[in-house]
Amino acid sequence: MPDLFCCSSIRPYRPQRLDHERKFDKFMQWAKSTSEEPDNGSLIIANADYVVQLVKQANYGPQESVRYFTTANDGAKFAEVNENDLIAAKFEKLNSYKNFKCIAHDKFFEVNLYQQNPTNRHHWRANIARPATDIDLVYRQKKEKSTQAIKTEDMKQKDHDREPEHGDSSGSGVPDPTSQVNKAASELDIPALKSVLRFLLPAAKTKLGSNPLLSLLSLDWVNTELSLGLEIEDLWISELKSDNIATFICSYIKLSAGNSATQEVARTEFLVSGAIRHVDLPKDEIHGRNKLQGVVENVLDLCNALDWVSKCREGILRMFTVAPDERLLELVRRKDDEYYDTCIKV
Repeated sequence: MPDLFCCSSIRPYRPQRLDHERKFDKFMQWAKSTSEEPDNGSLIIANADYVVQLVKQANYGPQESVRYFTTANDGAKFAEVNENDLIAAKFEKLNSYKNFKCIAHDKFFEVNLYQQNPTNRHHWRANIARPATDIDLVYRQKKEKSTQAIKTEDMKQKDHDREPEHGDSSGSGVPDPTSQVNKAASELDIPALKSVLRFLLPAAKTKLGSNPLLSLLSLDWVNTELSLGLEIEDLWISELKSDNIATFICSYIKLSAGNSATQEVARTEFLVSGAIRHVDLPKDEIHGRNKLQGVVENVLDLCNALDWVSKCREGILRMFTVAPDERLLELVRRKDDEYYDTCIKV
C-alpha cells in the first residue's frame, strides 16, 4: 500500500523491545508488504484483538495523516477503521508505541496500540514534540466533556444572576433550603473557583515540599489550565537545580519500581546527579516547564543504557504534556505528611 509509508527505507527510531512486540511486528510486516487498499473494518472492530494507530508527519512538523487498522483474518491482515469506530467500541490507548523515521524524506511515524478496556492505560502523550499529541481518544473525549460542562455551568451562572430575588414557585417568599443545597452541590461556580485558587495558590509558592519540581509542575499545570495568571517563572529559575531534578526523576523511579528497588534507586540517584552535571542548563528565556523537560530528556538519553529508563521514560515525560501523575502526587503527599507529623511530635 504505497501511501502508508513514504518509502521502504524507514528505520526504527530509538527501538526498544516491548511486551507487545509481536503485535507491532505483525502490523509492520503487513504494512510493508501489502499493496492492496485495506478493507473497511467497521463491522469487525468490536471483535478485534487490538487496533493499530499509524501517525504520519513531517519530522518536527505538522501531522499529515492519522489512520487506524484493526486485525483481520486471524491477525494475518489488517482492515482500516475510523476514529469514531474506536470511540464507539470503547477502545483505549495502551502504554506502548514504536517510532520510525525516514531520513531521505524527512518523515516521522508513530505506531500506537489500542485495546478494549486495557489494564495498562496510556493517559498522556510522552513528548509534545512527537505526533499524536491531541488524538488520545479517551483523554480527548474527557477533555471535551469537561470543557462542555464548564461552558454549561457558566451559562447556568449567568441565568442565575438574571433571576429576580424572590421565593420559590409556591409564592411563599421563603427559599427552599433543600433545593438550595442540592443546587449548590450540583453546580460548580468556575469564576468563584478561580478566585479562591488565586487566593490560595500563592501561599503554595513558599512551601514546595520534599519534591519542589513536582509541586511546581503541578502549580504550573493548574495555572495554565485555568488561566489564573499567577507569576511563577521566578520559582522555576530558583528551583531548577541538579538535586531537585534528581529528586523529581528518582521519585518516579521509586513509584514504578516499588519498595524492592531501594538499592537500584540509590545507585540511580548518584548516576542521575552525575548525568545532570554533563547537561548544560539552558540560560535563555525558555519557559520553566519546557526548560525542565529539555533537561530531563537529556538526562534520560545519557542514562539510556540503564534498565529503569525503558520502564520510566514515557511516564516521566508524559507529565509535561498533560498533568502530573496522580499516583506520584499521592506518594509524595504521604511522604510529606509523615515528615510534618514527625516534626510536630518532636
